[in-house]
Amino acid sequence: MGHNDNSGTIRYVSNAGTISANGGDAAGTHAHAGGIAGHSDGTVQYACSAGNASATASGTSSSCSAGGVVGYNIGSVTYYYYSGTGNAVDGGTEGSEPYASLDAVVAASHLAWAKDNSGNLVLLGMDDNAPRTPATWNDLHDALALGGYIKLTATVTYGTGGGTYESSELIVPSGVTVTLDLAGHTIDRHVGNTAVLSGYVIYVTGNLTLNDSGTGGGTLTGGNTSGNGGGVLVNGTFTMNGGTITGNSAKFYGGGVCLSTGTFTMNGGTITGNITAQSGGGVHINNYCTFQASGSATVTGNKRIAETVETVNNIYLSNNSNINVTGALAGSIGVTMNTPGVFTSGLPGKGTAENFTSDDATYAVGLTEACEAALGYTVTLTAGAGMTKTSGDGAQFILPGSSMGDVVYAANDGYCFQTDYASLVTTNGITVARVSDTQITVSGTPTANTTLALAGATAKSKSSPTP
Repeated sequence: MGHNDNSGTIRYVSNAGTISANGGDAAGTHAHAGGIAGHSDGTVQYACSAGNASATASGTSSSCSAGGVVGYNIGSVTYYYYSGTGNAVDGGTEGSEPYASLDAVVAASHLAWAKDNSGNLVLLGMDDNAPRTPATWNDLHDALALGGYIKLTATVTYGTGGGTYESSELIVPSGVTVTLDLAGHTIDRHVGNTAVLSGYVIYVTGNLTLNDSGTGGGTLTGGNTSGNGGGVLVNGTFTMNGGTITGNSAKFYGGGVCLSTGTFTMNGGTITGNITAQSGGGVHINNYCTFQASGSATVTGNKRIAETVETVNNIYLSNNSNINVTGALAGSIGVTMNTPGVFTSGLPGKGTAENFTSDDATYAVGLTEACEAALGYTVTLTAGAGMTKTSGDGAQFILPGSSMGDVVYAANDGYCFQTDYASLVTTNGITVARVSDTQITVSGTPTANTTLALAGATAKSKSSPTP
């Protein structure tokens, strides 16, 4: 747009192209180039510019200005996102330097700039104290596309607003950064019981931070997709600091959240009451993806329902993925692994095994020697009468496929292990073996959580046969 006069308002516009203005060498020319408007006397709102603006003028007493959003600004510019560049080359005599002196700052900080009515270059920033407050689905869709700070003041329900996007899924586009504060309110996709394609609540290919200020209670709900990610489908960066993702479903992966590619950081909030038919009732973490947890992050109460079989399924970790604990952890997270074993990194000093539960009762959560959390097996031994443990640990946590440490028991004075001694021959891969009349050894590779109560040694007496 070349000129926006005092009576005009430019709203909901975007530009990804190249804008240029050339004043030539005539005297007194003024060249103004902007990603949205070259010259603005009015109001520019909700503008998104990823394009490049350039202006040149070489005549006597000429001037030029180039801005990512507006080149020469007398009006106001609010609520915008800019990631392009501006460049001005002024060969005239007006001004002590070309109006491109802040171009390096502009490019580095992703801020837009313009020339004001006093002839000064002004950096324009997004005002966190004046967030956009969309009240309809259509307006929320637009706000997410533009980026910046969004704060809800009421429940936003799918199908409202009467605009182009009232019946579209919410999207945070690639290259766009959004901070979304639920502020105790709900975003309801309102799909119903029949899954639909793209039936998720929000699709993130850019960067989304989810907060829930005030007294809390904000939710993302109502998603039901025939694909992945009923609540949030992530192919970018998603940070959750608060709020609750609940009441969402996915036919395949991630009833609450599906991290397909990218990073999911959970510093707080709750993911509960979501369902999948495959894996990750609460959260599905794909191969080689990064899931980071700290604070009060809680993922519990989610399910996998396949036909009529219902099982607990909270976070599903695919191969080559884990939970990176980045700060003190106070929440609770249920874990399912494609291949059970170690599932945390960075846990020491920030949390314990008690912060996690195994979704599958076949496994227990324990700590490795490096104090990282893992899914494995517990072996608990109880000595019988007339014996004493002389080496080994009677309570062990063993990683799947690994052997337990041998545990040795000796007969007390006046007791012996007779030739036919056997408490259990082999149970869940664990064997109790008589070594001599005074010693037994428990060893093996467990295949399940196992508790063994060892039979007591036999008291010697005159009537007792010689072992």
